[in-house]
Amino acid sequence: MLVHNSIESFSAWRKASGVASGFVLTIGNFDGCHLGHQALIKAARGLAGDVEGGDAEVCVLTFNPRPAVYFRKLNGLPSDEHAPASESLFDPRQKVEAMVELDVNHLILQVFDADFSRVTAPDFFQAISRDGCVGIVVGDDFRFGSRRLGDAAFLAKACETAEIAFRRVDPVSVHGVRASSSTIRREILNSGNVDLASALLGREYALDGEVERGRQNGRRIGIHTANLKALDQIIPKNGVYAGYFALLGSEVDTTTRPPLLSRRESAMPCVINIGHRPTVDSSAMPRLTVEAHVIDFDFGEDALYGKRARIYFSARLRDEMKFSSMEELKAQIHRDIETTRQITK
Repeated sequence: MLVHNSIESFSAWRKASGVASGFVLTIGNFDGCHLGHQALIKAARGLAGDVEGGDAEVCVLTFNPRPAVYFRKLNGLPSDEHAPASESLFDPRQKVEAMVELDVNHLILQVFDADFSRVTAPDFFQAISRDGCVGIVVGDDFRFGSRRLGDAAFLAKACETAEIAFRRVDPVSVHGVRASSSTIRREILNSGNVDLASALLGREYALDGEVERGRQNGRRIGIHTANLKALDQIIPKNGVYAGYFALLGSEVDTTTRPPLLSRRESAMPCVINIGHRPTVDSSAMPRLTVEAHVIDFDFGEDALYGKRARIYFSARLRDEMKFSSMEELKAQIHRDIETTRQITK
């Protein structure tokens, strides 16, 4: 898969490479790449097989930051500690990995800024429909262009005029709930409902970060934890979760199609704690922490520091609690470990 940093750079690459085949484009935020997004990419791949003798490539156009986040910042709305600046389910690496996993040929990461926000719907269509575009696929609620004046009906008519194939994809629902990034973000933030989030994503929700040195509280009670920092994703509601832990390589492989975001076979069961650790931290403004205790595995005291890791969320176990002693805390953690063993076995 090739990654391009703008619509213009993608067009320039096509001209410079002299590629003969056309491409089918699907457009959206693709935050989390949930089942609805996967349906879009599947439809784009199907359309690519129907046009130009089946030689067309699949191209995904997405935006950084998401338009909603751009306008929130423009209006000065503050971010929450559980929702960092990106306010996203994905960090940039995960978005690339998801597209590799879904066999996308090209990913365009278009910067959404003041200039791009003023592009009109007709001008946007002109930009995306040139240089070999043979098909466009969008969701039923897709809107684009300045003041969001463009929609699927506009695209359908424009594509008909330009003799470009067009498909509008219906939404995907699970247990009566529509798969949408906003729903998943809300469920994770408000209730820690990782079960529903995972059902809508089609895989477990996962956080990526670098393992940092903590205050060694876990080590003092014989329960080592890996603390994750530099999280640029939506962090689930404070509480204790059952999940899995895996170490990551330093680079994303965009040339092969391994199971990247889907849980890796090497992932190990773990208990995840998110919160302010009220039993051990009595400071006035405690820092939000995300830490994982890997069950039945000892990495060694300093083996993980500075390494990239991913934690997968399987189930929410309980709320964060303040205990009257470290012994009570330790006993509860051991109960959490046993519950996690049952969930992850």
